[in-house]
Amino acid sequence: MEEEKVRQWIIKELMDTYKYPKDLIDVEYKVNNFSTIGKVDVCISIYKSNQKKSSVSLQPFSGSTPGE
Repeated sequence: MEEEKVRQWIIKELMDTYKYPKDLIDVEYKVNNFSTIGKVDVCISIYKSNQKKSSVSLQPFSGSTPGE
């Protein structure tokens, strides 16, 4: 549940503080990592040559590391 609070805070900051339009922010965005398809929590896009392109992907850190 804590990760959801962080995700919502990130989205709010992007929209309120940095004035990113909602249509450039995607949640649970699918990404290709070589041969594996995964998801990131928040993706910020830009328009380049009139096409929407993903620019920055965010995955909030849960505070624990693998193997703990």
